[in-house]
Amino acid sequence: MKTSICNIFGSALLLVAAILLIVASVSAPVVSTVSILTVVPPANATAGEITFGTFGHCVQYGGDKGNVCSKSTLGYSPLDVTHNLSITDTGGYSRTTTRALTRVMILHPVGAVLCALAFLLTLAAGMVGRVVACLTALTAFIMVALAVVSDFVLFGIIRAVVSEDSRHRSRAGFGVAMWCVLAAAILSFVTLFGVLGTCCTGRDMEKAAEAPPPAATAAAPADGSVGGAVEEAAQPKRRFWKRG
Repeated sequence: MKTSICNIFGSALLLVAAILLIVASVSAPVVSTVSILTVVPPANATAGEITFGTFGHCVQYGGDKGNVCSKSTLGYSPLDVTHNLSITDTGGYSRTTTRALTRVMILHPVGAVLCALAFLLTLAAGMVGRVVACLTALTAFIMVALAVVSDFVLFGIIRAVVSEDSRHRSRAGFGVAMWCVLAAAILSFVTLFGVLGTCCTGRDMEKAAEAPPPAATAAAPADGSVGGAVEEAAQPKRRFWKRG
């Protein structure tokens, strides 16, 4: 019973983690309102908010122009976007670093797939299914942990560059997709112990089920009758000096 509850709880957390990573994966430019980092330029700027996501960015313009989003691509340069919009003036080192780190965000959909696969494997019966689910959950946690670390480093650099450039008076803050990735990392970490506990307890239960029953305290007579044994047990034992 405890194993079933632990398994259901771990499966549910894996499913939630997969959904959160999917939300982060479909951030800007797929869904312009979902961002990992949002940059708000001053009121006199030519553009409005800039939302950075996993595979690109979106820029809000006033009037009929609306939102202008980039094409979805693996790896882009967020500081080139802010530089072209006259929000930041930064050197080549920060641009090169941030461009390289955007390629690591491919771990968002990879982590989502691994969490979903681990969720399906936890529903499988048998020791082999539990072991594979545990290994998949461990791999998913490693991928998501790398993703959240790279996200905070990448967008932390951009946030610092935007905030420190006092001439343009822009603001930058983490969006909902960032917190989705962080929550997915926490859930995958908690789930790892739940799946591991299910694997270990399930193995112990299988060993207990395969163990032979305890031997009988008294063997039955060869002819299969029990009457003589019952009568012998019912009669009181005679003292040795009364025997003869």
